[in-house]
Amino acid sequence: LVRIWNPYVPGKPTAVLKGHYAPICYLYIDTGENHFFSVSMDNTVKIWHAIDQTCLFTAHPRASLISGDISAALYSPGVNTLYIATDSVAMLSLRTRPKPQPRVVVSHSEPVLCCGYSEEFRQVVSCTEGSVVKVWNLDTGSQVFEFGGAHGLSAITCMTFDPEGRRLVTGGRDGCLKIWNFNNGHCLQ
Repeated sequence: LVRIWNPYVPGKPTAVLKGHYAPICYLYIDTGENHFFSVSMDNTVKIWHAIDQTCLFTAHPRASLISGDISAALYSPGVNTLYIATDSVAMLSLRTRPKPQPRVVVSHSEPVLCCGYSEEFRQVVSCTEGSVVKVWNLDTGSQVFEFGGAHGLSAITCMTFDPEGRRLVTGGRDGCLKIWNFNNGHCLQ
């Protein structure tokens, strides 16, 4: 168990964190990131969030290739790496993603490479590295339509509208240009 104590209330811990199945032999606190790292005798490493008191990540011994009896452990905050010495030295590069903010809306799961505005329909069209085209309502910000695989597995690198603003023209890393009805995802040419 990992027990968190308030120094002004010595009678009982403020939190008890469960997750290890063997005695904990090393504990490192990273105050800059509000994380701490616990290493147990069975070579399991856990990353905990100090404020939320939740386990962010567990490195199992087989996955992290830690074997043998632990003789030392050291966390280096500069390179965000945990070093564990057994019969050999294991180096665990620890990168944790920040928790998404509740007010931040992410529109795509991959980088957006280009976007444009259709005055005819009052819509914004965005194209991604994953060859996904999304159509957005300008007034509400809501997604109207989406279609993927526009250029197969190739990224869409540029886009524009025809002179009337009714058709979408995309160019991809595959060297092709395509003309679309962007309201239903039908490739016209």
